[in-house]
Amino acid sequence: MDATGLGPPLRTHRRTPHRQRPHEASDRLDHRRRDRLRGVRGHLVRQSAPGRPSRRPRAGERVRNRPALRTGGPVSIYTRVTVAGAHARAEVVVPSDESLGSALPRLLDLLGETEGTVARPLTLVAPDGEQLDIARTPTQLDLLDGTLLRLERLEAAPPSPVVIDVTDAAADAHDSRPDRWDSRARALAAGTGIALAVGGGALLLPLPGDAAAAIQIAAFVILLATAAGLGLGGIRRVSAAVGAAAAGIAAVLAVAAATLTSDLLLGAAVGLATASTTVLVAIGVARRSPGALAGGALGAVLGTLLLVLLIAGVTDPAAAAITAVVAAFVTGPLPWIALSAAGLTTLDTQAAAGDRIGRDRAFSAIDDAYAALTWSVLAVAAALAITGVALVLADALWPGLVALAIAAVAALRFRAFPLRAQGWALWAAVGAIGLTAFLTQLAPLGWIAPAVGVAVAAVIATASIVSPKPAARARLRGLGNILETLAVVSLLPLLLGALGIYDELLGMFGGGS
Repeated sequence: MDATGLGPPLRTHRRTPHRQRPHEASDRLDHRRRDRLRGVRGHLVRQSAPGRPSRRPRAGERVRNRPALRTGGPVSIYTRVTVAGAHARAEVVVPSDESLGSALPRLLDLLGETEGTVARPLTLVAPDGEQLDIARTPTQLDLLDGTLLRLERLEAAPPSPVVIDVTDAAADAHDSRPDRWDSRARALAAGTGIALAVGGGALLLPLPGDAAAAIQIAAFVILLATAAGLGLGGIRRVSAAVGAAAAGIAAVLAVAAATLTSDLLLGAAVGLATASTTVLVAIGVARRSPGALAGGALGAVLGTLLLVLLIAGVTDPAAAAITAVVAAFVTGPLPWIALSAAGLTTLDTQAAAGDRIGRDRAFSAIDDAYAALTWSVLAVAAALAITGVALVLADALWPGLVALAIAAVAALRFRAFPLRAQGWALWAAVGAIGLTAFLTQLAPLGWIAPAVGVAVAAVIATASIVSPKPAARARLRGLGNILETLAVVSLLPLLLGALGIYDELLGMFGGGS
């Protein structure tokens, strides 16, 4: 009670000192409280738009600037929000238990906004982009003091936030899968079917061997020329189909060569040469692909080299050894060949000279360089696999050592190639050589062969599981470089032995072989 005994003691109002005024009596205070609880619409407004003069009160208008009434607890019945319009921003206090729509006319007046129409309604947008339901109260909308709201036209409001559910996540994952079935996979399947169908038909020609081979060669040349012409003319889908037919006949030519001559190495040489020529013409020329052009040309050169040596009467081990050594030496400059074929070295020279190189052109050249490297590695790996298997099957000392050396070169040099396809191709060649040696050389040794197989599997498993520390990796890389150098240096002496030079020298000077 206060001194008059009329009510509770007066408390100091929360105003700045120069605005404090004495409280009235208790009955006057109760009357004011009833008026406020009955439907107060006063708002504490502070205009903050820079460069825009504040709106002057109209004649007879009272601008209230009274604090929110506390009903005895820490929870306020008002919520302070900041509303931003097209030209101004205002901080207002709105009743927490009344809908936002009831304060909307006052907000439009304060911000100088025109009222919305049926065609262009207005809406309040939260900071996260959600459009608020103005029929709900700030409490129902969980608006906190200081929340920034934007007054927007409905058509200009940002879309509401989207909650990602399992269905959307599954759809996005399906679209982003690199291995999903698409038009490229469909074209690859169709090309395989075309190659098998045309190859089967060419293989079953009811003609004698020589006549059938002549027709197959003529069809192969005609199909390649047609594929190149269609590709250069822009009809790429038809060109791809014709190129697939040429690939089928290339496989038939390899089988026919091996059958007619009873020489598997000759058939493999024909297969390598024709397949590489198909890639060179049907993809490199027809589709203007520098990568396929470089890889196809390299494979055609290696296959033709092996084929010419065999036709010239060189023995199979000697021809295989010469081609294998050439292919092993080629793996060294392959990155430079790929960069040159893609034109990346030319771009680097132009950039050094001060020319402006566009990003699109640079990225295209980089992609072409990677493609050229992949196609070239595939060609070299195929040549290494064919010649390495032939050297192992020769069942002689020097050819076997040459096969071991080129397998070591391929296994150690794969570290210079960054892409998976390149590493897989080289390791496939190493695996083909190693498996052939395992099956032919260890078969007569009884239980030693299974023991060697288990030991090799254990070594491979250990190498794949163990992750050495950086220092150990550096030492292993140094050891690998030394072994690679020794393997490359040993190729020429081993080649001389495979060609029989050492035997001839020993015979010339009275030694034995």
